[in-house]
Amino acid sequence: MKVLDLIYKDLKIFVRDRKALFLTFLLPVALITLFSLAYGGIGNKEPKPEQVLISDMDSTALSQELVSKLESIPGIQWQSIDTATGKEAVKQGKRLAMLSLHTGYADSLAAGRLPLITLWFDEGRAMETGMLMEALSASIVPSLERNRTQQSIQGFLKVRYAGMGEGFAEGLSKEIGQYMETSSSSKEIIQAQGITTGRQVNWGLIQSVAGVAVMMLLFSVAAIGGSILSEKEEGTLKRLLGSPVPSSGIMLAKLGYAVIIAMAQLLVMFLFGWLVFSLDIWTNPLGLLLVVLATALACSSFGIFLAAVSRSRRQVEGMSTIVVLIMSAIGGSMIPLFFMPAFMQKLAVFSVNYWSIQAFYDILGRDADWAVFIWKAGVLIAIAAGLTAISLYLFRRMVRRVS
Repeated sequence: MKVLDLIYKDLKIFVRDRKALFLTFLLPVALITLFSLAYGGIGNKEPKPEQVLISDMDSTALSQELVSKLESIPGIQWQSIDTATGKEAVKQGKRLAMLSLHTGYADSLAAGRLPLITLWFDEGRAMETGMLMEALSASIVPSLERNRTQQSIQGFLKVRYAGMGEGFAEGLSKEIGQYMETSSSSKEIIQAQGITTGRQVNWGLIQSVAGVAVMMLLFSVAAIGGSILSEKEEGTLKRLLGSPVPSSGIMLAKLGYAVIIAMAQLLVMFLFGWLVFSLDIWTNPLGLLLVVLATALACSSFGIFLAAVSRSRRQVEGMSTIVVLIMSAIGGSMIPLFFMPAFMQKLAVFSVNYWSIQAFYDILGRDADWAVFIWKAGVLIAIAAGLTAISLYLFRRMVRRVS
């Protein structure tokens, strides 16, 4: 009976511990729901169409025929563009890829040669490009190969059997072409070509360092923000309120401390990636420092905000766990964004992780111009300003209750 009493006693303690209940039941349920939505486990909604650029430099009837066929492929939206502008858009990460139909496309088909088609793609999104190549190959390569074969056979027959008439050569070439379809060529008609910055880029390493760094930073600053509530519970806050420093100064001092720690943590992580894994962090050190500062501000203000909306340190710890994990999942730290359905990709923009990781991609992988990533840093700074303003308001209300 004593053993049962001890079990009953522990169960009562467990039930009264809201944090334990939260982490035991609600957190797993929330994460299961999130990952199920991300991987399409709920509903059968169509995925968001991929926007791909196309440059038709041949501008012939045959090339236009291929463009029409491409537009019928489900899940892809095509946008016509000139080659130079399209390459720059892919390089800057604005589009996944661009399909180029080179000059001489129709002539190549007429001569029975492989047509000149290149798929220029963002090397930072190689997995998505592989899926795109499969869709293109399945949709257009068989017809292109059949057209090429028939044109080649027809050209030969017109010369070899010129006296039999053009209709005879055309009919016979179609029959031979149909017979040869069972053993179609294995040559690649579409040549995939990554748009590089002229140096070797390890995209997986950038994702690992940036994604993990931002996620762990959010946990760290949440703990720093929670220290305000520890001071409140221990009575230290009352003594601080008696000092010449205004209440807003106390909150801003905590924010400043969090920003310094956050910047140090991010810089150490990137230096570690450079020293141990040869991550190239010196292509744009000033740009990297700007994004590190913006990320530190946004994450630190998030930690202060959690403290402002909570009543105890235990609430901060419980709330930060689920919020950080969800933000990291939808923001790209844990799950590649292209795996997610369209509505979750839209939700990603509400997370600090998304803006920070995309900015690090621009600097470390794409060598993007300042105009490309500086506005992403601006979004992070705007998030920091908004959360700080709300936190100051809530902190003043808490101070009135304490005093």
